[in-house]
Order: sequence, then C-alpha cells, then structure tokens
Amino acid sequence: MSSIDFSEALDCLKKAQSVLISCHVRPDGDSLGSAAGMAQMLGSQGISAEIILPSELPDRYAFLFEQARPRVVTDDWRRAQLRGFDTVVIVDTSVRAQLEPQYDFLKSCNLPVLVIDHHLESENIGTVELLDPSASAVGLMVAELGEVWPAELSAGGAKALFTAIASDTGWFRFPNADSRTYCQAWRLLQAGVRPTEVYRSLYMRDSVGKIRLLGRALGSLELFCEGRLACMSLLKEDFRQSRAAQTETEGLINESLRIGSVIAAVMLTEDENDSIRVNFRSKRQINVARIAERFGGGGHELAAGAQLAGSIEQAKEKIVSAIREEFSRSGEPGGE
Repeated sequence: MSSIDFSEALDCLKKAQSVLISCHVRPDGDSLGSAAGMAQMLGSQGISAEIILPSELPDRYAFLFEQARPRVVTDDWRRAQLRGFDTVVIVDTSVRAQLEPQYDFLKSCNLPVLVIDHHLESENIGTVELLDPSASAVGLMVAELGEVWPAELSAGGAKALFTAIASDTGWFRFPNADSRTYCQAWRLLQAGVRPTEVYRSLYMRDSVGKIRLLGRALGSLELFCEGRLACMSLLKEDFRQSRAAQTETEGLINESLRIGSVIAAVMLTEDENDSIRVNFRSKRQINVARIAERFGGGGHELAAGAQLAGSIEQAKEKIVSAIREEFSRSGEPGGE
C-alpha cells in the first residue's frame, strides 16, 4: 500500500456531484484506464462522471468504453457544454502543455481540480494534487484510492485499472512493477479481471497499417554510441504509405530495445503540424527524463518524451548529442 495521504483527494471527491474527468493529449493505456476506472468508482458512489478527452481515443483502447466512447473537446463543445460540473479530475499529467485545449477552461472554471499523477514534473495546476513518482502507474494510485475510500469496483472498472497498470509496466516487465504493483494487480484479479482477454485487446488487435508502419520504422533503424543507442524515425509519408494513423506509434520504440547492445532508444516522429515528437526509452542507467527536460519535455527515468521544431535530421542530431553526453556522464562506453 502507498504511504501517501489520500485524505484531501477523498474529501474533494466526496463533496462532488458531477465530475469531469480528463487526461493528457494522445492518451495512452494508463491515462485512459485510470479515467475509466475513476468514472466507474465515482458512479458506484452515486456521483455522475463524464470523461472528456483532449484528442481522439485510439482504437486499441475502445474496449475500455463499451457503453459509449468519451467525447473529444472542441471549441463549440467547450463553449456550450462545460457547464454543470462541480469538480474536475485530471489523471496522468500535471503539465499545462499536455492539457491543451482544456487548460484555459481549467484556469477559469473556479472549480476544485484534483490532479492524480506519477510523473516527476508538476506545474501545480490542481487545487488538490495527489502526486506519487514512485507509483508504477496512475492506475495503481486510483486503485489504492478506491481501496481507501472504499469504493465498489466492478469487473469493468477493475479491467480498466488493470489495463492502466499493465500498460505502464510493459505487461509487468519493467523495473517499476514492484510488490505494490503486484498487490493491486492481485486485488483487481479478484474483482473479475481476465488477463488473457486484456492482453489480446491490448497487443493482438493491431491493424495492417500499424504492422506496415513497424516495418518502415525498423527500416529506418540506426545505431549510435558504439551500438548503445538505437534511433528510429517516421515521416508523414511513412504514415501515408502504410495507411496508419498517427496514434498507432505506441509501442514501436520498444522493438529496438530487443537489441542486446542497446541501452537507450529514441523514436522521432514527424507530426501532422510538422513538429517532431520524440519518445525516449532506457533499459538502465541512462535517465531519459533528464534528457527530455533539456528539450522542454519530461517523463520517467526509463520512459520520456519531448517535442522539437525543425526537421527529423536536425532533431536527431540534437538528441544523439544529448544522449552521448549522458553516456559520458554516467561512464557508459559510447560517450564523448
């Protein structure tokens, strides 16, 4: 069980009658599973809840929302519909840039805003903040909060929180899958989760486009720093040729970590607005969050992200140079 104090968060939720739940742009398994699990727990307490996303729901997570897909924020919707809520819950981020286009509403709504997050960086956007960088997933924190409440957990809610935890621990392969993680996973299994079904939904329903996109990503693979850094790149043309969506890059970066010599991996993706999205992963020793922060991003020690202007080649040169410096600082071969 976590040692963090849930009392302020619980006080905030127990006073609520209608809750708006949201998360960061390009939502992933942890953010969506946490949001779905939180909505179910609130409903069990007679509190209405609606999940509003800042960008489209990736199809691979549609199984978490069998009754109705969450709505996506638009300017018209924001003006007309962000009324009637008395509390806001934000999961899996506490950084302004990751909440656009919702942040202006949060800033002006004069409602209690509960933030639940496990990332290192925080911009204090909540009136109540439940922050725990030691948690393997926000889904873990939501599960623990529900246990302390206590809130009834349905099979669907348990599945959502299990998905959140499994996603952010790489199906319990990453070092963050500690005894605390397994304790909650066991509790969720007792609530009716069927891991095989969750695994199939997450990892065995890829589109043909994503598989083709993986091929193009692997075709771009380059090794730097004496084989300790793997770099893959995707251009807008790769998405067009593969007929894949921008949301289908999730997990591709992990393929290069299968190389024995590789310690750190980078995926550079040309976005539709011509900026370069950079994802970082590390097996050990290299703190990629520290590197991401140099470029205005952030994340965890072993997984982080950032956004850069310019071309893929320009971004690659900057990123490789920064990681080479990090190798040198840590004493790894391949540094400067």
